Amino acid sequence: PGLLPGALVVVAGGDTSLGAEAMRVLGGAGFETRAVGAGASKAELSDANALVVVSAAAGGAGGVEPTALPALMASVPASVTRLLYVSVHGVERTGQMPFSMQNVFGQLDKLRAAEQEVQLRALNKVPSYSIVRVGKIGGGGERCEVLPGDGLQGDVSAAAAGAVVRESLLRAEAVNASLSVGPLAAGGGAATDAEHWDDMFLKLVGPEIFRKPLKAL
Repeated sequence: PGLLPGALVVVAGGDTSLGAEAMRVLGGAGFETRAVGAGASKAELSDANALVVVSAAAGGAGGVEPTALPALMASVPASVTRLLYVSVHGVERTGQMPFSMQNVFGQLDKLRAAEQEVQLRALNKVPSYSIVRVGKIGGGGERCEVLPGDGLQGDVSAAAAGAVVRESLLRAEAVNASLSVGPLAAGGGAATDAEHWDDMFLKLVGPEIFRKPLKAL
């Protein structure tokens, strides 16, 4: 199941713009939140129910570098039932443009290894994980496209990325799953936010074979 409202979500990289927005959105959903640095100790994490890690690649300065992730994972206490790592597009497409250019010095390879570190920690000590892959954080609305794996590219707003973090912690569909977010097509999305996110996260359950818009009554 997803994480229940009222749980304590600790955000490593919470002082980045993406981390701060994620904390704002999570607080609005009824979670308690706390920001910590990349070198957070076991004491700082001791009562956490979930840990969100904003990578430096996704959040910029103040985010968690791949080299700091193993020590952070080693500090995760038994109280944590959910791990969520915010990574970037391209970790599974390093042979394709434009990601091959971004990986000239192995940056994406290091992020893929960081994702695997999170998955390994979840396999050994934590019931579940989620990997959320984003592009640059820029302007745009509070909604975005969601697809399983590493299938999207393009920029989304901090609000949209924060909403995906929230939904990933709330929804069973995101348990032990990786997903990517990208800009929503003009005029796309359901009528309400709840319907929109229901629709987006349904894609994580299985492949979509056919979709037909329904006419309004």
